[in-house]
Amino acid sequence: MVVTLPLAKINNLRPTEAEARERVLAWAAAYVQDSEWFIQKSVAWWLRDLSKHDPDRVRAFMAENGRHMKPFARKEAEKLL
Repeated sequence: MVVTLPLAKINNLRPTEAEARERVLAWAAAYVQDSEWFIQKSVAWWLRDLSKHDPDRVRAFMAENGRHMKPFARKEAEKLL
């Protein structure tokens, strides 16, 4: 997730970047099922950074997947919303 963090920080996405961002969000949706602290932290960190640039997308992600995240990760992901 950390390697893909620049995708979360782009304001004006090109089509290939938008596709890549959605691919990472699909990975994140699968990763929230993992209870490992570092996995949860990496997803939360990514979502927190994305919320600075696309808060609506983070809200949609959290509505669909937030229930699978640990409380600390949900709080971190929604910190800037």
